[in-house]
Amino acid sequence: MDLEQQLRERFKKAARDLIDPPVLVSDKWLRPGPGEGEYEFMGTLKMAKATGRKPERIATQLLDTVTLDDLGFQAKITASGVIILYPMCQKSDKTDQAPADQASEDPQ
Repeated sequence: MDLEQQLRERFKKAARDLIDPPVLVSDKWLRPGPGEGEYEFMGTLKMAKATGRKPERIATQLLDTVTLDDLGFQAKITASGVIILYPMCQKSDKTDQAPADQASEDPQ
């Protein structure tokens, strides 16, 4: 199963568990985001409309349920309740190197 499909399945399950009776969850609710490797979960807006709850609250509840770190993602919630998934920051190799002026000094 590819990464995008894994994310879809996790959000579908969380949405079904959160809303009683379960809402019809669409694959279109998760789509590629604006940045490289990012995704947006737009389903909170539809779920809010169907239940009368605030999208931000639904987004928070979904993120309490959905595990993302094993897939290498972090999440943030926009003011409108959209969930943005983005890759966890990788440690840069450059941070392990000495500054250029120290690296070029001769140790004699």
